[in-house]
Amino acid sequence: MTALFQKILEMSLNASWMIAAVLLLRLLLKRTPRKYTGILWIAVLLRLICPIALPTQFSLLPEAYTAWVQETIFKETGSGEWAGTEGPAISYEQITFPGQEPNAGWTEDQEPFGEEYASEWKAGGFPLWTGFLRLGGMAVLLLWNGAACLHLTRHICKNRYPQEPGVWSVAGLETPFVMGVIRPQIYLPQDLDRKEQSFILNHERAHIQRKDPQLKLLGFFALCIHWFNPLVWIAFYLMSSDMETACDEAVLGKMGDEIREDYSAALLHLSVKGPPFIRAGSFFGEWNPKKRIRHILHYQKQKKHITFLTAILTALAAGAVFFAFGPRKEESAVWAAEQTAEAHLELMEIRDYAPYYKLRFQKIEDSTGKKLSFEQNAALFDEQETVPAHVEIKPEEELWLMGYGFDGVENPADSIWIDFWNLNEAESAEVILDGLEYRLELPKTVNREVRIEQEVEGTGITVENLHVYPDALLLTVSGINLTNYGNPMHLSYTKQGEEKRLDPVRTAYRGDAGEMYLIFALEEEAPENGYTFRVGEPGKSQEEHIYHDLPLD
Repeated sequence: MTALFQKILEMSLNASWMIAAVLLLRLLLKRTPRKYTGILWIAVLLRLICPIALPTQFSLLPEAYTAWVQETIFKETGSGEWAGTEGPAISYEQITFPGQEPNAGWTEDQEPFGEEYASEWKAGGFPLWTGFLRLGGMAVLLLWNGAACLHLTRHICKNRYPQEPGVWSVAGLETPFVMGVIRPQIYLPQDLDRKEQSFILNHERAHIQRKDPQLKLLGFFALCIHWFNPLVWIAFYLMSSDMETACDEAVLGKMGDEIREDYSAALLHLSVKGPPFIRAGSFFGEWNPKKRIRHILHYQKQKKHITFLTAILTALAAGAVFFAFGPRKEESAVWAAEQTAEAHLELMEIRDYAPYYKLRFQKIEDSTGKKLSFEQNAALFDEQETVPAHVEIKPEEELWLMGYGFDGVENPADSIWIDFWNLNEAESAEVILDGLEYRLELPKTVNREVRIEQEVEGTGITVENLHVYPDALLLTVSGINLTNYGNPMHLSYTKQGEEKRLDPVRTAYRGDAGEMYLIFALEEEAPENGYTFRVGEPGKSQEEHIYHDLPLD
């Protein structure tokens, strides 16, 4: 359900750019026959109702907007949030942790430990209730218009009689209209004179020939889905208005300019007072009759060669708008590699605390051995900070890319660090930076689970279990809430009579369950007397911290 809400919102936002472009083109094509501007609205309609959009490298959607959509709509937040936090700074000679990096960037796709959690805790970038609010608005529109159509249908069935095939005269009808999908029918007021009836029949038959009833129904369906977007309401109104104006032009083209005044009088006589009512049918007297009358009185029929050229240009404009505001096509690793085939990645440093790894890379030019800078983007919400533009690690389902960033000395973009956790014992990792690939073998790790399930007295925090790896520890604690989330947590131990401290490399917080995972990298053998898990209550200074201990034998 969340994925559906996310997709609808993404479609609506992307279509908003397209609607804005069509509004601008519509102003530029002010003197163009409205049957051609209708092509532009068909392109908008396809974007609104088609969930599949072909990505293009020529998308006009701003990159900042695309990044915002991915950050805001598809961000994993809400009750299933996973928040990555960095450990305290530790000297680089001992081990470099991401907390030290001056330009560190964080990935938003941090996953918990194992596939069983991956699908369970993903939530949309907006609260779920907003999706149900959108469903409620859709239901109100459908019910409101469904009730109105049902009332109108009952009135027609009681008061109609046939005039000719597909044409009905209805007593008590205010304005003519055509309605239906498979076999559209024309409904006329009973008191029309012969001249008015000839105008109306030509107008409504133009609707049927142009497939306006079907398009109007699709437009109303799109409006129900995207009712929360004001630009969609504007698009629906103008699309309907252009349909009516195009049929007015068709009547003038068929019956001649001499009917302008009589046709305008008929339109004024059959106009409906008040705002247009949103329905699937095309109603003759709705959609701004005064503006339509002005258009009728000043409309000039184009010459055939100009009409042909206009049709081609409008169709090209519709296609250009449709594809120009589609999703941006991401550069594939293979294509990017071809673009930078004269360079390679060089692994400068590896910190192996299996299953936790930290790597540092440089990009080297093949012919000269010169160090090249990596591509960079401005960090989201912070134009002063830059992060690497193209970072991937595969296989994604087995490796948790925890963080990455620049750490060059002279130029930060001269080198990239990344760190990851081998979730499901992958045998190898493939790192892709700027389209350049680096493959490394990963040793098989064996871990032992120790069930603890003891509370740290005075904190409300419970240590659930400990996974012991050859060079790392994974500690799971529960009872995390707003009052103790920021409390410092670490392991302490005694070596040669001296108390030492081991800080977590990474932490991952599962907000809905109040659980936190702490990853510790081991540089030396476990002490004989074991570790003590320590939770501190912050004081005004380090010396004033109050610590609560739980021995982990």
